Amino acid sequence: MDFESRLHEAAQAIADGRLADAGSLIDEMAQHLELPRDLNYHIFVHALARRINRNLSGINLYLRELDLAQISLFNLLATHLPIVSMASRIANELLAGYLARREQVVLFDLGIGTAQQEVALLRLLAERNALPQRLTVVAVEPGVTSLQEARRALQNVAYEVQLDMEFVAFNNVAEALTSDEWAAIAATGPNMVVNAAFAAHHIQSTGNGPTAARDEIFRRLRQMDPLAIVLVEPNSDHLNPNFLERYRACWRHFGTVFRFIDSLSISQRDKSAMKLFFSREIDDIVANSEELRAERHETMPSWLARLQRTGFALLGQFPFASLPQHHGVRLVDGEGYQGLVIGDELMTAVLAATSGVPAGTDWVDTRDPAVTAPLTELSAVEAVSVFHMSQGAALRVRDIMSRNIVTIAADATLRQAAEIVERTAASDLAVVDEDGAFLGVLSEGDLIRHMMPKQDATETDSLLEPFELLSINGRARAAERITQLVIEEPIVLKPEDDLMLVADVMISRQIRRLPVVVDGKAVGTVSRADLCLALLGE
Repeated sequence: MDFESRLHEAAQAIADGRLADAGSLIDEMAQHLELPRDLNYHIFVHALARRINRNLSGINLYLRELDLAQISLFNLLATHLPIVSMASRIANELLAGYLARREQVVLFDLGIGTAQQEVALLRLLAERNALPQRLTVVAVEPGVTSLQEARRALQNVAYEVQLDMEFVAFNNVAEALTSDEWAAIAATGPNMVVNAAFAAHHIQSTGNGPTAARDEIFRRLRQMDPLAIVLVEPNSDHLNPNFLERYRACWRHFGTVFRFIDSLSISQRDKSAMKLFFSREIDDIVANSEELRAERHETMPSWLARLQRTGFALLGQFPFASLPQHHGVRLVDGEGYQGLVIGDELMTAVLAATSGVPAGTDWVDTRDPAVTAPLTELSAVEAVSVFHMSQGAALRVRDIMSRNIVTIAADATLRQAAEIVERTAASDLAVVDEDGAFLGVLSEGDLIRHMMPKQDATETDSLLEPFELLSINGRARAAERITQLVIEEPIVLKPEDDLMLVADVMISRQIRRLPVVVDGKAVGTVSRADLCLALLGE
């Protein structure tokens, strides 16, 4: 059966008001669909059926098995679909250049999700020795679970890379923020950079239509005089109120996405799961009434025009060369954007603008060796030695150690350990007995690894299974005791230990933090950050 022609006929019939004809075409297609072979068409058939309130057969068991949380599916796409992953990399190159090495900077993130992109950004800056001295992340996100995960993920990476970071959260959509909340965001600090990746198209009408609401948000952003604003958006007109034109744009855009997914070297199950992420968007675009629709994508020229009419200056040519391209996806450059193209279709665009500052004035190429080179060619031990000489006496552990140590009882459960890590953002816990005696260390990494499912080499190579199995395995082991995970007899420090020794141990063994023990009890910790501050005389 020629499903594509039948789909277009059914859409035309709906647009003409010939609902009986559309229903007959939909029923005919539904009878011949086979999954997973015809999933591309199945998604559109069911969307059209719902458009005319036509009930088809129940949910296929194959699809029910793939019914994961939308945010989990998006994270899968962000990792494996180039039009998402490459766009995030381009956006992060831009963001990194505006955040790099500043004394204080604010990253205002609209729709932060679970912060996968932002975690990658901070690690990129850390790898290039280009972290800011202090970062405030302002996160606007309507999903409370996603917001909590974003906070946790960023706190963990900040601890990992020794970044002074504050996380300010607004559990809401941008268009619902009050004037007081906008004022609070503007007061979070100087040097603001705005990021909105696959989020701005979710801004809905506040009375005068989504276009007016989006313009109002962008005007508010411009009033805060940010260094730059970086957007990532699909390039398709799903804002159009005309059903038939919107359907055709939807078919052209997502049909291209589906064909590309089919070309990927991943399991059939993962291909189907990735398509199901988009099926929810397609259903919203095609089936929902104008009043209920949420997925109102716009074209790249439309976003560029919005940036300009709300007072932003387009960046012009991006200030760095194009990143390596993925097979099947090519990059195109234009004023204020880089686009990702599949075949002849511009699929996704990364857009950038400033508050009027010429391109390159505030942007630093963090890939430039002159910027990313270490501040000194001395080894860590040599640097500590030089510092000691300048001070006239060797500093000891007691002079720099932190006395804020997080402990956990030796008989605690994995769930209790996870709760402590969540509450304190600590990556290492000091394990103590009922008398407070130090027994060892429990690391966050060991906790996560213990909850990872055990798979043998004969099991499927599905990319989704770790997400599902980790949750199942974690719940099953939540009541287990931490005893088997404790690192017994770890390397410990004494208050009188010399910092040269500490630096040598940390660098040679790649350790970020060590406990300080006195008379069998943990009294503090020393981290690499503590050593760095000592070197700076702070």
